[in-house]
Amino acid sequence: MKNKFLKLALIPFLFTLFIMVVAPVFVSVVKANELPTPTVAPTGTAGSYELISPIGNISSIKDQDPAGLSGFINLLIKIAIAMAGAIAVVIIIVNGIQYMGTGSVWEKGESKAKMGTAIGGIILLLCSYIILYTINPDLVNIKIGIGKGTEQKWKKFDEAPTIKDDGTYSAPPSNSGSKGCAGGTIEGKAIKAGTDWPVAKQTTFINELKTKNIIVTSSSGNFCSKIGDLKCTGMFFNTATESIVRNKLTELQKKVGTPITITGGSECWLHTTHGPDDAIVDIHITNELNKFITRGTSFPGGNKRIDIPGIGNFMAEGNGGSGNNTGAHWHVKLQ
Repeated sequence: MKNKFLKLALIPFLFTLFIMVVAPVFVSVVKANELPTPTVAPTGTAGSYELISPIGNISSIKDQDPAGLSGFINLLIKIAIAMAGAIAVVIIIVNGIQYMGTGSVWEKGESKAKMGTAIGGIILLLCSYIILYTINPDLVNIKIGIGKGTEQKWKKFDEAPTIKDDGTYSAPPSNSGSKGCAGGTIEGKAIKAGTDWPVAKQTTFINELKTKNIIVTSSSGNFCSKIGDLKCTGMFFNTATESIVRNKLTELQKKVGTPITITGGSECWLHTTHGPDDAIVDIHITNELNKFITRGTSFPGGNKRIDIPGIGNFMAEGNGGSGNNTGAHWHVKLQ
């Protein structure tokens, strides 16, 4: 009677073990697919393969695209872990039932041995993943390209423009999509060196952003007060652009989950692609921000551009050569 009770109690225990081991892995796969999908902006013809049927949120395999080949392989790894765990638990359940249903000592020993092997396999599988992730999360976050590189070379985009004789500034590169100082205005007036910068409105906006865990700073700690000031950050934007900057930075901060620091704003005389009519900012590098953008903690550098749908274009910009740059940072065009 006692043995029969133990056998009946073993069935719900094995079922619970199945749910505890397999469900979290499948949930992690689902949650991974709920994250916003970054895409790398190509500059030339890159290797690409369109899947006949989408797997999760992956419909194509493209060059060094976190949602392409790398994401495809990482998704397969997660699925393989889930399947291995499921198979091991099924083996435990089947052999557990055989162990309870047989009277043969030899068959009981064989079933027990198979259950022990399956349990050991689950432990080895999970421990291997945990150890690799603890050493470096990138060890379990594969990044591979299958064709031509996908970096956007914007080497001169964040350099300072030149000042013309009339005090205005040169235009940014035509392919930058920015107005800069040349095409931008301050409340309808042309931007000229030496004239006042809207400090009051800038201060109000900076203080508002601070309440949203968005910190504005500069290499010197100063904010711009005149057009032409050096080593300062300007955060005055015309009304429509300010709305985009506010909304998208707020959304970005919530997704990153930690405070973000702005090191460059609308000071177009220091950075040719920035300006009061351009929703462009420079953001300080953090592991949390890197993880949101690239799915890894490393900063890619090399002026590599990654697009996050619904937020904007992120370019991993290195140190600039003009002396006006903020060092390595994320150059972000919000949209």
